[in-house]
Amino acid sequence: VASGLFGLAVSPDGSTVYAVDSNRLIHTISFSGGTTTYDKIDLDNSLSPFGLVITPDGSTLYVANANSNTVSVVDIATKGVTSVDIECDQDGTNNCSSAPSITVTPVSS
Repeated sequence: VASGLFGLAVSPDGSTVYAVDSNRLIHTISFSGGTTTYDKIDLDNSLSPFGLVITPDGSTLYVANANSNTVSVVDIATKGVTSVDIECDQDGTNNCSSAPSITVTPVSS
């Protein structure tokens, strides 16, 4: 795993650790049956990832991107990445010039 990590998240079942770095990579380290596997998910080169969180069901990873007004949404099963514009006003009161924090709130049924 690269140096310069900007966030860690652990899957709800504790079997996988996700780490995002300054090279715009999400590192996936999984543990199962005494075996450790490594994989990666590439983010767009224009992004500056700075924190991540996983949903309570473990299906989606959200990555906060500094200075871009976006959150990357990663489908864990497919490794598909989409982006959500969080509609910051760079010059106004809703300024996203710094790294945003990110959390997920569980929804009770």
